[in-house]
Amino acid sequence: MKRSQINGTSSWLGYLVVSICFFLGGCGGGTSGSANPPALLAVPGDSSSYAPYNTGNSWTYRVSRYETGSGTVNSIDFVKVGQSSVIDGSVQSTVTEIDSLGNRSDQLMIKNDSGFFSGDDYRILKFPLMVNDHFVQTHLLGADYGEDLDQDGIREKIDTHAEVTVVGVESVTVEAGTFDNCVKVQTDGQQTMHFSSDGSQATADISLTEWYAPGLGVVKRNNSATIGSYDLTETYNLTAYHVEGRSSESSSPTVVSVDQTGTIGAAAASAITAGFSEDMDPLSINDATFTLKNSAGQPVTGTVSCSQKVARFVPAAPLSSGAYSATISTGALDMAGNPLTQNYSWSFSVDAAPPLVVASYPLPGATSFPVTSPITATFSEQINPLSIDSYSFLVRSPNQSSVYGYLSQSGNSWTFTPRSALQHGATYTVTITGSVKDTAGNSLPATYSWSFTTPPAVFDRYLTIPVGSEAEAVAIGDVTGDGKNDVVLITTPYSDRPATDNTLFVYPQVASGSLGIPVKYPTSATYTSGLSSVAIGDMNHDGKKDVVITTSGSSIQVLLQNSSGTLSAPVVYPTAHSVLVQVADVNNDGRDDVIALGDGKLAIFLQGPGGNLSLSGTYAATTGGYAGFAVGDVNHDGNLDLVYAGVGVLTGNGNGSFNSAVYYTAETGSLAVGDLNGDGLNDIAAGSAGVWYQTGSGAMGALSQRYLGYSIKIADINNDARSDAIVQHWGYGHVGVFFQRPDGTLGEEDSYPSVYGSYRPGALAVGDIDGNGLSDIVVVDQSGLTLHYNREQSVSGGGVAKRAKSVSLSVLPSVRKIWRHLKK
Repeated sequence: MKRSQINGTSSWLGYLVVSICFFLGGCGGGTSGSANPPALLAVPGDSSSYAPYNTGNSWTYRVSRYETGSGTVNSIDFVKVGQSSVIDGSVQSTVTEIDSLGNRSDQLMIKNDSGFFSGDDYRILKFPLMVNDHFVQTHLLGADYGEDLDQDGIREKIDTHAEVTVVGVESVTVEAGTFDNCVKVQTDGQQTMHFSSDGSQATADISLTEWYAPGLGVVKRNNSATIGSYDLTETYNLTAYHVEGRSSESSSPTVVSVDQTGTIGAAAASAITAGFSEDMDPLSINDATFTLKNSAGQPVTGTVSCSQKVARFVPAAPLSSGAYSATISTGALDMAGNPLTQNYSWSFSVDAAPPLVVASYPLPGATSFPVTSPITATFSEQINPLSIDSYSFLVRSPNQSSVYGYLSQSGNSWTFTPRSALQHGATYTVTITGSVKDTAGNSLPATYSWSFTTPPAVFDRYLTIPVGSEAEAVAIGDVTGDGKNDVVLITTPYSDRPATDNTLFVYPQVASGSLGIPVKYPTSATYTSGLSSVAIGDMNHDGKKDVVITTSGSSIQVLLQNSSGTLSAPVVYPTAHSVLVQVADVNNDGRDDVIALGDGKLAIFLQGPGGNLSLSGTYAATTGGYAGFAVGDVNHDGNLDLVYAGVGVLTGNGNGSFNSAVYYTAETGSLAVGDLNGDGLNDIAAGSAGVWYQTGSGAMGALSQRYLGYSIKIADINNDARSDAIVQHWGYGHVGVFFQRPDGTLGEEDSYPSVYGSYRPGALAVGDIDGNGLSDIVVVDQSGLTLHYNREQSVSGGGVAKRAKSVSLSVLPSVRKIWRHLKK
């Protein structure tokens, strides 16, 4: 048999079974030609009552169907008699069958004194019903099948033969109940399909067993058909009925759910649905019993259907925005013919307008978009939060890979915050897909996309120079007397490396702008009182920059720069106030003084005429040693003030003494003082809290809350005469700059990958360490000394001009020399 013929087998066999499963009839009547037929026995009651196909009667069957290659499928079939009429003594009825998928078939049934027929010729039952009666249902040869199964342009021919036997009377139990005096009828037959393309044929063997209950009709049916290795079996069991005013149960159905309530979108309004407490008569749910009206009370046209417990009203045209009311009337019946006890009505509103993206940040085509700035889309209305996620709000990098981040909502706006900084000098694309929906369920009408570009990098990729031990603190200044800034750092006592622990390193800036081989200065620091802070200043008023270090909790030490550009042996000042140190002229005598924090106090050491330091006073500072402090004029009186974490402000009197602290409570971490809004007044920046802007009255305003970073410095990074905030993120692996804008506000962080970082306040320094006139960033931590060279911008003629990036070629040889030096 051809493949096309085999494929057609299930089609024509399925058609055959459907044709016999409910309405199989015979042509002609009479018994078979057996020589000694068994005696005929009358069945109980009126034979015609076994086929009560009168208007309004209905039956519901649970169907289990098995088909080779498809497995078993369970469904519900509903059968109902429509209009009946009497013509020439015969009752003619239209019977409709609807399966679970909504497939519908109609059949004309005729009942008269001689039997029960499908159409004009096919007899299903012969009256009177007699046990052992046997007759030929049909015998047709060469009938037109009506389809071209082998696709050769010719419709196939089919032979059909079927015989019926009334087997006996039995009691039958099904889901709808137990029924006595059921007549068992057996039908056996064959169909042979003749394929026109090659003359081949295939034969199907068919068996049908039915049980008819008096006054009720078919209560059970078993069908089977076989053709070669293909099998199809079906079982029908009566679950509910409403026949001649008799019902399988009497409870009324109720509407238990409706899908459309409140305000719904266009998609939800495409089908108005109601759920019932039980399976419903699908023919009773129609455009007369399920209606929809608009706000003006005008009926809405549509198509009504029902499948088991769910009724659907599909509007003929999409519903426009507005209010609607739906009603299901008492004409709706369950499978047993029981009606709703009262009309059920409900109302809802339709919002047919789709959401739109009405604004975006950055704007499409924007340039110099900060690499850490969040990306925002604003919609025309509220968005369903379940419809928007990282798959529907996409940010892609230049190579089309996804950017990972977090989504948040504020009103109609949704913001995507990248998990890490974007690349500099790159173009990104944002895509919002059509799966985004408003709260009514309307989808974005089309995918919305836009692109933006990030600014070029200000800093080169970082360079880390190992120092042999964990670095504690760093400072920048000219401590070699050549007019170039050098890098000075100290190490901790905790690396268990005697050659480099508790050591002062000076990395001189050489002529090429790179850092040369470091000079190491051993110190008297110990494991229990290790090096903790470093600062640079002129500590003997000779015009040269010297180095000040602290040994935690035991001393302040000053290493003076000598004429050869090296540092002399330290001058030691024993004191418990020696965890952190800064250098500044706090008494306005033109000499640098020392401010130290430790033992819960800020201590002031004034420089005398001979360069010696003397303790002039201490001030309570209830802060941890690693919280940091800052020095600067924060009340605009020309005198330096002290700010320590907490936040406490001790205003200076200009003579080295300070007033009682004024507190601005906040968790602050590292502190810095500088003009961050361009008004000529110094402000206080706290890395973990934000900025207190100085007011015109010399006081600090309310905290402008904003997380900046763990360690913080203030300097002009891009030479635009505006102070910027520079931060180091401990544990985050980044440094960043908050550039001050022309309007005096701080922009979003311009972030750069870096090392792990440190929690110590002295771990960050800012200054020009390569002689190009631009401030660089230096970080120290357990990995050593890390340099971020500023290569991007410089000022030319009062404006900002781009300059070519350069990489100091002497750095790498220096690193190799450092390794050799450390090995010694």
